[in-house]
Amino acid sequence: MLVDYEHPVPVDKHYGPAGQGRAPPYPLSRQNFLIKQHYVVWWQGLSSPTGLEAAVGRLGGLRALVVGDVVLDVERRGRASSLAPEGPVPLVIAEGEELAVGGAGNAVAYLRSLGVAVSLVTVVGDDSEGSRIVKMLSDRGVDTSGVVVDRDYSTVVVERISADGRLLVRIDRVPGRGPSEEAISAALEAYARLLPSSDFVVISDHRRGLLTPAVGPRVVDEAHAAGLRVFVNPKADSAWNYVGADLLRMNLREASLMTGISYINETSVRNMLLHVKSKVKAKSVAITWLEKGSYMLDEHNKFVTVKPLPTPVLNLVGIGDLILSATAALSAAGLPVAAAFRVALGLAYLASASSERFPDLRRLLGELMSSPDLRRWAEGA
Repeated sequence: MLVDYEHPVPVDKHYGPAGQGRAPPYPLSRQNFLIKQHYVVWWQGLSSPTGLEAAVGRLGGLRALVVGDVVLDVERRGRASSLAPEGPVPLVIAEGEELAVGGAGNAVAYLRSLGVAVSLVTVVGDDSEGSRIVKMLSDRGVDTSGVVVDRDYSTVVVERISADGRLLVRIDRVPGRGPSEEAISAALEAYARLLPSSDFVVISDHRRGLLTPAVGPRVVDEAHAAGLRVFVNPKADSAWNYVGADLLRMNLREASLMTGISYINETSVRNMLLHVKSKVKAKSVAITWLEKGSYMLDEHNKFVTVKPLPTPVLNLVGIGDLILSATAALSAAGLPVAAAFRVALGLAYLASASSERFPDLRRLLGELMSSPDLRRWAEGA
């Protein structure tokens, strides 16, 4: 890879590896770019023999600030023994139940799985479900000082019932109103307090009421004012709230709904990326579709295409939050965003083939780095 010494890439707090003095000073000198034999500096990505390993080694020194709506996920599993006498539906014999913090809690769990410290800003109800969420987060080592308890709000509960490995029904218990203005104001105060101790911001917008059209832009602007990058997982109708975000990630369906462009082929996806980037002014935009492939238009307006891995896609719960969180963490640890995106997609493929709700991402990173085939795929070879 050729390096233009006369026009060095500006590297500052926004783009350097957070947590270790952030980054080399700007402007960078010729000496900073010196390449000897096969050594390549960290921002040149996975082509370096040590680029990914070095970034992974930095993950434990990072702190993420996650903002978004959380829900209590209840997974009930069983086996279908026969049809129920009341009607033509399966009679499920219960075999197990698992509770998890969903919504933005997915991003929190995956960041913690990578070894990243996490502070969370969210709102829960003054109820048993909200208390359970706070305890589960605390048990995972999450800083919950930014979790606001709203007496006038009920915690969202999402219940999934499956039999013999197949999802039968999903039941959402949703309050009639979103968080109160007082609770949102308290959450924004907590956000401002936690920013100085954070290295990057992850916004997981599940449209449950916290991230209103007024709150979203403020979260982005305050992070940038503090010198932090912002990585966003929006819905189709909320992406406009995050103008200037450093990375906006959407699945293909949400991107199609937002842009009004129907999927026909790769050209359709490129047009979606161009449309989103021009309208939202995000530095990078990614559209993911594990079954067919994923795409990015990066900060240099370069298109990146990531072909799918030939692995079974069995579990897609929270997979978008996994991709965003891993991309954000690895980018904050020193990888270029496109390289971080490729590795995050590799983790998503390995995780989606697992029966675990939150597989150990450090273990999956080890699998990816130790497998020559997976490593070549992640490097785009």
